[in-house]
Amino acid sequence: AERRAAGTTKDSVVKRAKVGILTKGTLVDVAMCEASPDASYVVSLVELGGPLGNAPTEDDVDANDDASPWIGVCAADCATGRFLVGAWRDDASLGGVRAALAALMPVELVAPPGGFSARMRAAARDTCPTAAVRRRRGDDAVSTAAGALALFAKGEYFLKTTPKSPAASPMKGGKKNDSNSVSTLPPALASFADDDCAEKRDCALGAFGAMTQYLKDAMLDLDLVPLGRVERLPGPEDASSWTHGGFVHLDAAALHGLEILEDSSGGTDGSLLTVLDRCASAGGRRLLRRWITRPLRSAAAVRARQLAVRDLRTVGVDAIGKARGILKKACDLERVVSRLVGVSGGRGRDAANVVLYEDAQKERLKGFTQALEGMAAATEVTRAFDEVRGALTSNALRLLVTQSGNGVDGGMDDGMDDAMDSMDIDAAAVPPKITAADTSAVGGVSMPALDATLGFFQNAFDWETAKQNGRIAPKPGADASVDAADARVAAADEALQAWLQNARALLGGSRDACVFASANKDTYLLEVPDRLAHRVPAMWSREGKKKGFERFDSPDLTELRLERANAEEAREVALAGVLRALTKQFCDEWPRWRRAAETCAALDALSSLAVAAEELAAVCQDTCTPSVVESLTDTKPFLTAERMRHPCVAILPAGDAFVPNDVNLGGFASHSGGKESAESMETEQTVTQTHPPLVLLSGPNMGGKSTLLRQICLCAVMAHVGADVPAKSFSMSATDAVYVRMGARDDVAGGKSTFMVELSETAAMLRRCTATSIIALDELGRGTSTSDGFAIASAVVNTITKVGSRTLFATHYHRLAEEFEDDKVTDANQNKVALAHMGCDVRRDPVSIDQSDSSEPLERVTFLYTLEKGSCPKSYGVNVARLAGLPESVLCAASKRSAALEANSNEKRARNDVERVATALVAVGASAGDESKTRAAWAQAKTTLAICERE
Repeated sequence: AERRAAGTTKDSVVKRAKVGILTKGTLVDVAMCEASPDASYVVSLVELGGPLGNAPTEDDVDANDDASPWIGVCAADCATGRFLVGAWRDDASLGGVRAALAALMPVELVAPPGGFSARMRAAARDTCPTAAVRRRRGDDAVSTAAGALALFAKGEYFLKTTPKSPAASPMKGGKKNDSNSVSTLPPALASFADDDCAEKRDCALGAFGAMTQYLKDAMLDLDLVPLGRVERLPGPEDASSWTHGGFVHLDAAALHGLEILEDSSGGTDGSLLTVLDRCASAGGRRLLRRWITRPLRSAAAVRARQLAVRDLRTVGVDAIGKARGILKKACDLERVVSRLVGVSGGRGRDAANVVLYEDAQKERLKGFTQALEGMAAATEVTRAFDEVRGALTSNALRLLVTQSGNGVDGGMDDGMDDAMDSMDIDAAAVPPKITAADTSAVGGVSMPALDATLGFFQNAFDWETAKQNGRIAPKPGADASVDAADARVAAADEALQAWLQNARALLGGSRDACVFASANKDTYLLEVPDRLAHRVPAMWSREGKKKGFERFDSPDLTELRLERANAEEAREVALAGVLRALTKQFCDEWPRWRRAAETCAALDALSSLAVAAEELAAVCQDTCTPSVVESLTDTKPFLTAERMRHPCVAILPAGDAFVPNDVNLGGFASHSGGKESAESMETEQTVTQTHPPLVLLSGPNMGGKSTLLRQICLCAVMAHVGADVPAKSFSMSATDAVYVRMGARDDVAGGKSTFMVELSETAAMLRRCTATSIIALDELGRGTSTSDGFAIASAVVNTITKVGSRTLFATHYHRLAEEFEDDKVTDANQNKVALAHMGCDVRRDPVSIDQSDSSEPLERVTFLYTLEKGSCPKSYGVNVARLAGLPESVLCAASKRSAALEANSNEKRARNDVERVATALVAVGASAGDESKTRAAWAQAKTTLAICERE
């Protein structure tokens, strides 16, 4: 308009302006994100309190001290518009931050303007070394609760219209300066804003405020923040409260040590994620990853998920096969819908005044049709279950395959009852009410009603034709402005036809004699035969001639032609706005489409567990659905497994060669899972035999101790995820956390030795573990002198026995095992520690070289990989040296030196035994005057003598 007023057709200078900033974490275009289906998180971190120097002080050691830092974390997946927000009080080594970063694996970290503290840098470097660190610009006030709330109010991100006002478009963040609009924080943020703890409030809202400011700098804030897709990110202290929505805490050491997401080489081939990931869609894979890093803590929720998986493997096997085929062909629903909502706002790169080299209109149409086709795929997924829906026994699964509600949180129940009533379901076989456990099992989502809303768009225009032509040709009734323009064009055509009829009557020409013709740019000229040209009125003007005909125009025809041109132009303008109008109508229902995408992802994740279970059963001799029961205060936590294998090895072709083992930790040996264990979900405990909660595991080097520790913890995680495990039976009481300390690594940049890293992880574990936790400790104390390492290991074992956590403690300190032998266990540790070792067969072979300096034969060890009762007397390290290829002369020297050290140790032990026997006999003599004391002292003396003889 400005150019036309100035009399020019184009700008003399091309105007350039910043319309977007692209980073690894802020990619939102679907085409740019296609290379990786995993979420690319950008994470903002806020740290309050505690020393910020390189080395923690003594006050930092206690997580309950006032100097301990408060941490706020906000993770944003910009491609899907999902935010995770959490705040907690952390320990000196920031174990909670490390756990969050290890689970999220962000590609970008948002730091304060002054940068991270030394310990925050160390946590980021250890857990996500490839993440880019971006420092925010400007004032740091947005990283406080007051600053964040002020930023939200200024940007008007969270506005909700009252019932008296029309609904505001979500992608525009409400109507500005509208008196009917009120600021409403998403529930997750509102819970932090109402928290009584000022530090938690500042950290949580400050982290989200910092993220909002970063997205504002990247010109994405208005596209993502108003959507309000905010979830709580559980912290390490959340493991202390039991709710159906709680999760099992896995810290960074557990995620790395158990190879949950990545194997030891940095790949994924040997990870638990690879074992369970059989998803057909990108959204399903992202959700399954969250399920694995945040397993369900509630036993009821676990059983609800197991029941859904069982239905998919039985009555729903054909239906889920069809559904997976549909999802595999569909687009990434979450990303497509989120991007379409962002584009519809007309900001940044998608603004109307932005001119791009590519055809932006065609790209927008492509995105719109992809979203429509994706939602159509979602409806097809639900229809795949039409024939079996009534036979489903899982309420959680029915939530995913039954259309009901509008997609808004809390709107599920409006139509679910009617939908349930319409099904042919046996009321005696299916629980009539959907419980909190059912919703938690699938992440709180359900399939909204899609058919009616999607039907409007199906009737509005032909999707295939639009994709082929690059524009939408709406059907009648789809767009009022286009309908009005079509009516105007039709009226102009009728007026032209009426004028033509009058002209024919005036000239006396037939139907074929006088017609409209076009010449160059002139349209609707009257073409008259030469024989009738003399009858043309004088006011008409002659516009051209061709052989046998002349063309005329008239003032009335000029007006009609102009009206026809204006009507056609108005129609083109209306057609140009059709895509924008239909997109806005689609985005006004964005909660419905978002919920449908999340529901399809949940169904795909469940199907992945079902397919993984079938594949495991096909290659593994023993598999079962674990039995998980609630951990109650009046019962002992337990874990019992029969013929259990390592899940990552069991799926291999040679998985049957893996030696299975039976394991009992704590509680009673009366719970047995099996292939039908999910059917009897409520199990009662029957007292038959108690087992100590801590197993002190010894055995030869390379005998399989670390593998056993990993497989027990992995199977426990799989049980809480809802997956089948490679065991004949597997039963456990629910756990609140899994803590792992294994492997050796140092932190050179952080100034920490291998031993310091080892003890830091152990310290965090001891601070947070409870009686319901599961702990795996591998060779604690090996990084220092034997006496110090043994003392630390012994003290840690005693501390854990007081807590009562289910623990596997692998060690080469044989003196530690001796402390807990039956005849040496104190009353305080009675029935709290069991001794076990990895079986092996040891034989001595004569050496093959000159034995002039040694007559000690080498020991050859055959690993049996079986878990046996009792402790192992030696670690047989020389055998591993032989396997490693050390020279035979070195082996013989080592064997000789080992034998000498053992002989010296036995000699010292014999002297100690003599002293112990003498002391016992002295006690007998001292009690000669008292018969009862004499008998007790003599019994103790005989016991001591028997122990010495065995040793």
